[in-house]
Amino acid sequence: MTRVENTDEAEVLLVEEYDVPQNLVDKLFEEMETAASALIEEYDVIDVDASVVEESLMCGFAEAIAESIDRDVREPSDVRGLVDDLKRNPVSSASTVAGRVATRNEDMMRVSEAILTSR
Repeated sequence: MTRVENTDEAEVLLVEEYDVPQNLVDKLFEEMETAASALIEEYDVIDVDASVVEESLMCGFAEAIAESIDRDVREPSDVRGLVDDLKRNPVSSASTVAGRVATRNEDMMRVSEAILTSR
């Protein structure tokens, strides 16, 4: 499984290694900023750094996309559908990835815990 540590690595992974068009990666990251804020608000998570949550989710999305391309589940151009889904369902989409990156840092642990305890 591919792991990236920051948004720069995530961008390089998607654009240079997996041939995802740059404009789609830019849109994905832009929508992820909105989704991260919506996720924090939806689950009323306090004492987290929104920028840390955003970056963690962006890294998680990049890894999930790379993995799905490796497994021939999706093509690089399919990222457009993920962007559209993030626009329509930001909290749901971000929640899915939050589990993937839950143990990366304290902020993501708090977000993931809030998601799990709300169910």
